[in-house]
Amino acid sequence: MKYLSIGVPLVASVLSLCVMPAFAGTVAGRVEVGATPIADAVVSIEGAPGAITPGRAIIDQKGKVFVPHVTVVPKGSKIFLVNDDDFLHNTYSRSPALVFNTNQPSQGSRSLITANKAGVIDMRCHIHGQMQAWIIVVDSPYYGATNSRGIFSIRDVPAGTYHIKVWTERNGVLTEVVKVPKEGTVPVIVKYAAK
Repeated sequence: MKYLSIGVPLVASVLSLCVMPAFAGTVAGRVEVGATPIADAVVSIEGAPGAITPGRAIIDQKGKVFVPHVTVVPKGSKIFLVNDDDFLHNTYSRSPALVFNTNQPSQGSRSLITANKAGVIDMRCHIHGQMQAWIIVVDSPYYGATNSRGIFSIRDVPAGTYHIKVWTERNGVLTEVVKVPKEGTVPVIVKYAAK
C-alpha cells in the first residue's frame, strides 16, 4: 500500500475525497424581528446529507453569568461546565433534550455533560437564580449562530432543497425552505414578526 508523505494510506485519502459533496454552496444571511437584528440566533440546515461529527464546547461561569449565553453543538458533543468564580455553582437542566444536576464547588472545578439528543437545553444554577444559558443541540453538520448584527454564514452545504431552522431565545423556532446552489451563496433573510 502506498502512503502519502504524512503517513496516511493513499486509499483512505481517495475515499475521503469521494464522500465530499461534488457541488456545495453557502447559505448566508440575517435573522431579524421586524427590522431589528437578532444576535445569538441558532441556524441549522435540516435534511442535508453529511456526517455529524460530535464536538466539544466550554461554558464558563464568571461573575454569576454563564459565558457564552447561547452554545450550539451537534448531537453527541461533550460540554464542559467550568467554574471561574470562587464560590459554589450547582448547574442543572430539566429539559427534554437533557436532564442533569451537577455541581462545581470551587474555582477551577469542572463537570462534563454529553448532549446525545437534538433539542433545546435550558440550563440554570440552583444557587444563583438569575443564571441561565441555552445549549442548542442540532441534528445536522451544517449550523451556526448569528453575530451581534444578526448575520450568519454556513458553508459547504451540498446542493439541494432543505429546511433552514432558526431558534431564538425570545421568538422560538422558525422553519423555512432554502434551495442551496451547486456553487456560490444563497442569501436568506429570516424575519420574525414584531410583537
